[in-house]
Amino acid sequence: MPDHKERAVILKVILRGEMVEDNIDYDRVASLCDGYTGSDLLELCKNAAYFPIRDLLEDEKSGKRIAELRLLSELDLERVLATSKKTKVAASEYSRLSSRRADSDSDSYPVHAAINELSKLVVSQILNLQSDNRDS
Repeated sequence: MPDHKERAVILKVILRGEMVEDNIDYDRVASLCDGYTGSDLLELCKNAAYFPIRDLLEDEKSGKRIAELRLLSELDLERVLATSKKTKVAASEYSRLSSRRADSDSDSYPVHAAINELSKLVVSQILNLQSDNRDS
């Protein structure tokens, strides 16, 4: 997991060459991203990049003529941070739900049981196809 300094560097690398405001405080944004992976930071930047586009579309909808897209701001990053989940949190939630399903009787989750069986069949078919392809 990247530390504060590494997160700041990762953010700078991700946003290098992009249309961003010069005054973004990467250290401050990195401090707000405690526990974020590099992948989380990439998603953060991707999602923040939609705000200038949305603003442009809204302006055009309301009849304003805007010559160019505004720069990505620190506020855009903060807006995404306010609503995003870190991979670590999402992974722990998934693990919690998975273990709860494993602990319970599969009859109480017929859809999950059916999906599991279907998954096994698909994997089996793929392995058989791969085996057939190697034999040919």
